[in-house]
Amino acid sequence: MLLQSCTEADSHVNNYLSFQEFVKQLQLSELAIARAHSLRFKFQDALSEKGRDKDVEQFLSALTEKPEVEVIGAGRGPAGRVIHRLFAKQEVCLVFSVEAVILNPFNSS
Repeated sequence: MLLQSCTEADSHVNNYLSFQEFVKQLQLSELAIARAHSLRFKFQDALSEKGRDKDVEQFLSALTEKPEVEVIGAGRGPAGRVIHRLFAKQEVCLVFSVEAVILNPFNSS
């Protein structure tokens, strides 16, 4: 009887661990999907360019699989222009944030 209880307890623990692993994999899948949607949104202008959309599709596909990829056409290609624009927007936001802290140092949130 005790052996049967231990076996059932082990089974429940294994089921719980399997469930935890499933939830973890589901969360990772949701994260990958969210990242892909975010990239597609950021690169929607480049995707709409005729003749260049295939290059951008390949770039986005590679970017979802690898941490570093080659930008086709460098800064002058469709993906490079989008990346440049994103960095320029980030730089402007940073400048405004620094100016806000300088102008009102006691009310920085």
